[in-house]
Amino acid sequence: MSSATDTRPAPTRPGRGRRRFQILLVFIIAIALLWTAGWFGLRHYVSGKLDALEARAGAEGAVLTCGNRSIGGFPFRFDVTCMPIAAACPAEAVSLDIAGIEAIGMAYNPNRAIFAAKGPLALKAPGGASVDANWTSLQSSIRMGFSGLSRYSLVTDGFDATLADPSRLAAPIPLRAQHGEFHVLPDQAGADMLDVFLSLDQFTAFIPGRPVLPPVDTDMAVAVPTSVVMAHGDRAAAWIASGEPIRIDQLDTTIGGVASSITGELTPATDGLLNGRLTVRLDQLDRLPDLLETLKPGSGAKARQMIGLVSALLRPVTVDGKTWREATVTVASGRAMLGFIPLGVLPRIGPEPVVQPPVSALPLPLPDTSTAEEPAAPAPSAPAASANPSAAIAPGGESAGKPLNPQPNAATRSPIKRCAIAS
Repeated sequence: MSSATDTRPAPTRPGRGRRRFQILLVFIIAIALLWTAGWFGLRHYVSGKLDALEARAGAEGAVLTCGNRSIGGFPFRFDVTCMPIAAACPAEAVSLDIAGIEAIGMAYNPNRAIFAAKGPLALKAPGGASVDANWTSLQSSIRMGFSGLSRYSLVTDGFDATLADPSRLAAPIPLRAQHGEFHVLPDQAGADMLDVFLSLDQFTAFIPGRPVLPPVDTDMAVAVPTSVVMAHGDRAAAWIASGEPIRIDQLDTTIGGVASSITGELTPATDGLLNGRLTVRLDQLDRLPDLLETLKPGSGAKARQMIGLVSALLRPVTVDGKTWREATVTVASGRAMLGFIPLGVLPRIGPEPVVQPPVSALPLPLPDTSTAEEPAAPAPSAPAASANPSAAIAPGGESAGKPLNPQPNAATRSPIKRCAIAS
């Protein structure tokens, strides 16, 4: 009997496609495990740094607490929340309390961080100065690039604050704004300039003893030298030292129905006086006297006279379908001029310069006494003078035998207490 031919198909090996899928699956699982380990490792590191920062603050005489701390957002976000957060330096009578802060970082955008704050806020300073604020929403974000800061933004709604300083203010000053924005980013025209944007809607400030200001709407865009923004001390002095102008790209303000728009540049001289040219546009100029009368009673009549005088120098221009009255204002050594008409003097930037006395006021040199005859009898010897000029002895009276300019002993001076906190 002949054997039958076996026509069944031979068993096949797993295809290459299945192997590739298995390799890809293993790779994804490995990445997920590494990502999870990295995320929780970073969480542990941040928690440890916060603990160390609070401990270091206590060791330096300060108080720093992050209440109800929460670190979450796994897997693609990293959120750190403090509800509330408090910082204080009792030695300097400074404290800050905020109801809550949330910091958010995103894995898909690691160069950007977002912050959200929950009011109220209470800031206390020496001398009874304080800031109390609250808001409907307040968020900020910072974006970094390879060359440093790429953009910083702060946006708030329903902002309400009160400023108090008994040494400078007769009464607290309430500040309110329906909406506010603040942005800083590098200027595209130059690496040494920063663009600063500020916008306020329905801003009001009630100054005690002054007329109530109507709500103000303002939009500002200026380019400021980087050295001025980054200065840690006197920014006015930093601006003078830079010698660079501040470029006003936009300064639009509406108050009491009167609208103005200013563009141009201002540069400080070495004495702090400003120089530059400004393009000023005005709308609803006929309402300006009533506004000034509200702000300063008795100034409305003078404003009407001034408007009648300068109207001939204002030319009509149409921008975005709106007709303005435009003029060019020249600023030289702080004096603002509209053509030949003086408008006023801009304040000096920085302190008054020190004026050297004239040559005639300087003391005359002492005569040469090298050839003078010696006296017949020496004068009574005076007590040995101390090397310290402040140790000169007063001639007599109640202060006899006491230094003219007594200085406290350096060993008995109470040191200035600081709260130095480092990470």
